[in-house]
Amino acid sequence: MTLLKTNSNKYKANFKKFATLEIQNYTELKNIDQFLVRFDHEYNFENNKKRYPNLQNRISQWLQGLPSGFSFCYSHEMLEFACLVHELPKIPVEKERAIIDNFYNHCAFMLLKLASKDIINQLY
Repeated sequence: MTLLKTNSNKYKANFKKFATLEIQNYTELKNIDQFLVRFDHEYNFENNKKRYPNLQNRISQWLQGLPSGFSFCYSHEMLEFACLVHELPKIPVEKERAIIDNFYNHCAFMLLKLASKDIINQLY
């Protein structure tokens, strides 16, 4: 069992599909762009921009606070999400720790990668 490359179109499509489903199941929001607009209103204020100058880092910190629509707080939930996006029944044991440790940062990276340019410009 090998993981999909995270820069592959298949992985990006899977991430977008399952992240959007997660957002829609727990909020009234319809897509990743609307989710990032919520981030802008809830967390992207001046003090946090100074504390976390890197946008990806700010989003990662916000995700760790478990906002509505993206509340993966347990390791098994993170691994289940990873199984979905990698199209695997189970994540290889040797990869589990890396996925859990980098989960929020990777999700922030992917959300930015999948967001529209207008939204990204708004967030800076």
